[in-house]
Amino acid sequence: MRELISTTQFAPVESRFKIFIIDECHALSSQSWQALLKTIENPPRHVVFIFCTTEIHKVPETIISRCQKFDFRRVGLETLVQYLSEVAQNENININAPGIWAIVKSCGGFLRNCLVLLDQLSNLGVEEITPNWVWELSGVVPEHDLLTLTENFAKGEVTANLQILQDLIEYGKNPFVIYSSLTGFLKDLLVAKTAPDNRQITQLEKDTWEELVTISQMWEITQIQASIALLMSRQQLMRDSEAAKLWLEATLIELSNIKGAKQPWTNWKTIQYAINWGKEQLPHLSQSELEMHWNNLTPIKGKKAPAWVQLVQKLQMKSQLQTA
Repeated sequence: MRELISTTQFAPVESRFKIFIIDECHALSSQSWQALLKTIENPPRHVVFIFCTTEIHKVPETIISRCQKFDFRRVGLETLVQYLSEVAQNENININAPGIWAIVKSCGGFLRNCLVLLDQLSNLGVEEITPNWVWELSGVVPEHDLLTLTENFAKGEVTANLQILQDLIEYGKNPFVIYSSLTGFLKDLLVAKTAPDNRQITQLEKDTWEELVTISQMWEITQIQASIALLMSRQQLMRDSEAAKLWLEATLIELSNIKGAKQPWTNWKTIQYAINWGKEQLPHLSQSELEMHWNNLTPIKGKKAPAWVQLVQKLQMKSQLQTA
């Protein structure tokens, strides 16, 4: 850093400015920042420093306060898809539209990673690159497998899910990647249950989203939340344990048990029991407000109890969003 600072005293030979770009600047030591601080406070007129980082919280506050800060957003998915389509066309890479979407989603929206994966796919020598090739090369879990897992949870088909898990691992999928994909997909399931008209919140394609909305009708909001909580509690075990596959198998079994848990209305003997349960879930509402909601309910298949649970869960989710 001292060597770099010593070169700032010399004027540029050709251009008006001498520009120093320090990438991943959060990795600089505290001694480096201290040596650089005086130059940043009063830089020569011909010198410009550009600090790049993805971890701004690791940069000293004394440095941040002396800089202009610009936050860059991720490239939008639609823009990425359009750009990759143009690259594929210019490079004569035969890839269909779902394949491009699969690349964008598997790379988390990072352009450089998308281009690297597209380049790797172009060397496969296949007639047409489809989502199946993307999933196989990137190690991402296919969406149709996640849909099947989610539906099997609702039906209590444990054996079928364990077989899907075994097939994924035999195809080289990492247990932690499977775990992460399933956690994210259950988050999408929660969105599909609570906001079926807001597909843009997720990164799912239209066909997958419509199927997920249908599957969400087999779930209760509390069951989805409990499933996500269970998965999150296993994160460290899945990341560090050598027995990650065994933990994942145990988790899949427990997820089926969550879905098969008793519904709250099984213990209700009168309407007042239902109102009292609603009061426990929504303490901010008065007794009269809850009674009004109950009276305005539209029964599901002739029964008010399931409709009451759904309404209370939606009101609970709305309250949580307003608080956040």
